[in-house]
Amino acid sequence: MKRIIRFINRVSMEPTLRLFWSSMATALIWAILFALTLLIVYTHQYPALIETVMSIGCIWGSNQLVGYTWFHPRPFVENAQIHPSITPARFSKSFPSDHAAISSVMATAVAIWFPPVASWFIVAALLVCAGRVIVGVHRMIDVIVGALGGVLITLAVHQLLLV
Repeated sequence: MKRIIRFINRVSMEPTLRLFWSSMATALIWAILFALTLLIVYTHQYPALIETVMSIGCIWGSNQLVGYTWFHPRPFVENAQIHPSITPARFSKSFPSDHAAISSVMATAVAIWFPPVASWFIVAALLVCAGRVIVGVHRMIDVIVGALGGVLITLAVHQLLLV
């Protein structure tokens, strides 16, 4: 475990990589949202917008419930060896990751509604997840549970709206 922490710290502290992973952890989610919005508007698939907004609302609400029921502090709060490249609120919840959940909601919505371009969005969502861990604001389990929750909620909302 100490080797992993040292590796992540080393990777996140290199100046060029620090900028890259900080961007992946914070700004890429907005680029995903922008690209998804363009896809929806360009193709007039407005039900995809409704499903995505509903899924984001559901996953955000469930993440808040889970996160404050099973509160986990940020990794850098528990371990002084971790030096985050970005500075979230020190006492905010770490588990599950909202960024991972919302980026996976958008990637799953694209996979459902726009399969030909889904791989680009899936890669972007994975980069958001990796970025959150590498910059030191989440543990691997935080992003895995967040991403899995996002996928499952989006599939459930899609199935409910098909009925």
